[in-house]
Amino acid sequence: MCIIGGGPAGLTLAAELAYDGLRICVLESGGEKATGFADALKKTVSLGLSVKSNSRHRALGGAGAVWGGLSAPLDAVDLEERPWSAPWPVARQELERYLDETQRYGFPALAEFAHPRPYWPFKTLQEKLFLAIRPPYNFARLRTVFERDGVDIFLEATVVKLTSRVEGGAAAVAEAVCKTPQGAESRVRARVFVLAGGGIENPRLLLASALGNAHDQVGRYFMNHPKGYAGRLRLNAPLPATSPYLPRSSGGRMRYAGLALPESVRRAEGLLSSYVQFEPDLGFLQRFGFALWRRLPARAGGLFNLLRPRTLRLRWFADMEPRPDNRVTLSDEKDCFGVPLPAVNYALGLRDKKTLQALHARLGEEVRRLGLGTLEGTAQEAVAAAVDDASHHLGGTRMGDDPRTSVVNRDCLVHGSTNLYVAGGSVFPAGGSANPTYTIVALAIRLAEHLRRTLSPQTEAAEEKNTAGDGIIIIGAGGRISGDVVPALESLAGTLSILGIYARHAGAVFGASRRYEVRPVAELTAGTLAKARFAYVAVPPASLGAVLAALPPSLELIVDTPAPLERALQKKLLQYKRVHIAEDSVFLPWLSDVKKPVRTMLCDRSVYRYHGIALIKALCGKVRFGWRWGNTLWLRAGSAWVKIIEPRDYEHGRLFINGQEIEGVAPRMHELKREGLRRLLIAAAKGEKTWSLQDGINDARIDHLLHRYRIYISL
Repeated sequence: MCIIGGGPAGLTLAAELAYDGLRICVLESGGEKATGFADALKKTVSLGLSVKSNSRHRALGGAGAVWGGLSAPLDAVDLEERPWSAPWPVARQELERYLDETQRYGFPALAEFAHPRPYWPFKTLQEKLFLAIRPPYNFARLRTVFERDGVDIFLEATVVKLTSRVEGGAAAVAEAVCKTPQGAESRVRARVFVLAGGGIENPRLLLASALGNAHDQVGRYFMNHPKGYAGRLRLNAPLPATSPYLPRSSGGRMRYAGLALPESVRRAEGLLSSYVQFEPDLGFLQRFGFALWRRLPARAGGLFNLLRPRTLRLRWFADMEPRPDNRVTLSDEKDCFGVPLPAVNYALGLRDKKTLQALHARLGEEVRRLGLGTLEGTAQEAVAAAVDDASHHLGGTRMGDDPRTSVVNRDCLVHGSTNLYVAGGSVFPAGGSANPTYTIVALAIRLAEHLRRTLSPQTEAAEEKNTAGDGIIIIGAGGRISGDVVPALESLAGTLSILGIYARHAGAVFGASRRYEVRPVAELTAGTLAKARFAYVAVPPASLGAVLAALPPSLELIVDTPAPLERALQKKLLQYKRVHIAEDSVFLPWLSDVKKPVRTMLCDRSVYRYHGIALIKALCGKVRFGWRWGNTLWLRAGSAWVKIIEPRDYEHGRLFINGQEIEGVAPRMHELKREGLRRLLIAAAKGEKTWSLQDGINDARIDHLLHRYRIYISL
């Protein structure tokens, strides 16, 4: 299978199928990070509303590497057939099943979107709840599946064309033609191809390859969620902290409610799912007042009321009717590979504008009826403001049963093709107003299930758990766990065995050997704890106390950096059998080659804060004193003088010891640190010296004092 595009849709598809015995390759036009060359390939020709240059991210992870994590399910009405809109060929009940499966990619469970009665008793408006993952799930962390044999990713591989042949009256894609930034060409052959390049690139590549367009449907029905600010709501009383209308963060989620027309009204009056969001307008307190307001207790009063907003800015998000004249076509201008640039022509239609006008009118009526305050601004201003690109590029290869009005069928197979599928927001028949990544990932899981049935691969024995070696449970499921800890532990099969991964919310970690289901910490049982020798803990300091309360002192803990500075947490940690700080910098494989004694050391953007402190202590000895000036730190460690230039930049960083450059270390530091972690885990398993709690606390304290007070003196 060849997947074209390494964003949320493509990487989800690869991760879902990685353990099923298929040979898979992903072709991603960008590199590990964005580059000027890749950014130039994003260029579009805007013939209507503008497409922002930063609305797409051409690098590993796609927009899913830089997004804000906001999600919501589509409303029921968005999936229904309407006189002016074809229905989704996927039933709501079926879609909801896959939405719940997105939890393994960090998304909320569908039940979390269940909303209590409205905060204000509106009669003609409906609240819509939005949730954001905090921190946002970075889809680039799925790179770990490519450490698996037979599952590969090729970066800086821009697909410029798909070649095809006719088999039994249908088109079969034979090859994907790729170009590197240097212009070298290669061709990838596969049994099945999946386009996962986004709402603009998917139709562009189909058009450039003359595929799927027998009925002139490719590129049509393009949609977005044009947005903009217009008007203010001046309240008679400050908005209480219990209000759902402004973003609040708790429990690893940021949440807020927007206001839309009730679904019954949308059906009866032929209107759309546009919504309005409130944002605080705090005047001269705007810069810091909102951050403080979000942390106020619900019943705080007095002077605190000055920080509660009485004036709200209105931000309008337009749903767009799927219209065939909103479309992506090929322009006369070409990119550096000779492929025509996409021309995107879209604008708000009459129904789109009518919906915003109706929403504005009903908001004004409700404000007056409830005596909330005064609504400033007009409906015309709201319509005029909704022009900014929301980066939600939908439609263009829409899904449907009729080839005359759609591009792919209900299984996302291109009409008239035997082996070309499409994944992503471009298959949406209608866009609603929900941020689309939630549904995009759900559809990718659904497509993976279909391809699994169609291709009938053999699931590999690696699915079975390896229970040999000392048991270890993992608490936390962030990027550190998926990118470093699980790969290191998988390489130590027979020495250490992962008994389970637990975190605040359910999810999954994708390793080279298998997928690990992440369960809520509350599901950690006494039986599992009894089998474990170690617990690897990688949670924020604010959550560490609650985690320790669930872990018995008979365990050896491996605590991720930085070590906690709070005395209460340190006291709790001292109760455990043994505590190792997971400081991989002191086990870097090149340390043993350094000639002693170290007299001078220059870390030019090659270390990070407390990791650098630990490295210096390992090479030079105890840090006696130091100071910071701007981005530079000077330390006296043992008999050595050390200079650290911040911030860390492994790509361009350099490291010098006794005047000699240690070449090749900084660019490979991430790889070397993973090996350092592996060596630390081996030492812990053998009962050897690692990096103690006191070592880690000292690293964190030195780092804290230097960056907070600019000076450190050992007492």
